Amino acid sequence: MKHWAIIALLATLGCGNKSDVAPPLATCGSDGCHPGSGVSVVPGTGGSSSVTDVDGGVTLTVNGVAFASSSSDSNAWSLSNVKNVTESLKVQAASVSGSVLTSTGSSPIVLAGVSTDNFAWVSASPTSTSSAYLSSIISIANWTTTSVSVPLMLADDFAFVSSLLTTTPLTLDATKAQLAIKIVDVNGNGVRNARIKDPGAATVAYANSGVWTDVSLGPFTDESGRVVVVNLPAPTTPGTFATITPYGNNTSGTEVTSTGVLPIEAAFVSFGTILLDLR
Repeated sequence: MKHWAIIALLATLGCGNKSDVAPPLATCGSDGCHPGSGVSVVPGTGGSSSVTDVDGGVTLTVNGVAFASSSSDSNAWSLSNVKNVTESLKVQAASVSGSVLTSTGSSPIVLAGVSTDNFAWVSASPTSTSSAYLSSIISIANWTTTSVSVPLMLADDFAFVSSLLTTTPLTLDATKAQLAIKIVDVNGNGVRNARIKDPGAATVAYANSGVWTDVSLGPFTDESGRVVVVNLPAPTTPGTFATITPYGNNTSGTEVTSTGVLPIEAAFVSFGTILLDLR
């Protein structure tokens, strides 16, 4: 019954009055992280793009990138430290007309007429079945530039799942979504001693000095601020969003919460940075 309730909740998030609520994810740049309404990633590294299209959408240059830091580094999943993914990708995004735009090739890939409204998204999937990377989807809500880099996670980044302390053996379920979250402070650094509220997945894991710990042991984030949501119920098509709520105690001992809204799709990894100020 629990999972049915989750699916109903996520379906509600994915439709209805989308324009009424913007996904308040962190916007991170050279000057730090700020409350915003889009996942911030490093600027594109090539290609050409234009200003707003006549139809109200934008021509968006999309680059596939991968995180360059070691998975055990405190700066892991840092948006300021990425490298280009050179293999062929299928890139998709919602258009202003509501259809899904698709283009395939090597980065940079250009899509015209892309929506950047409150619930806009863009995804990138390796075209090779032998790729080391997993498909990725991110938010571009209220995007203000004409380029975006989509970070693709390595399948090896999720190899820890089978070792988590769960009641049954756990593997990544291709009919569900995976969420890779970095909880950051205003300077873009990972936040220590934070948690997220149960989103209704099979489990949640927290990074701790390079080791991933299942939520059943009551862990908190380490200085990298990384959290993984494993096997969250999700549709097979994009357009549904999941609400993620990090929380922790500030220096005065008062609990502080924030909220991020991530696009989810079965067999995709949703990456997002969520601002949580525990000062």
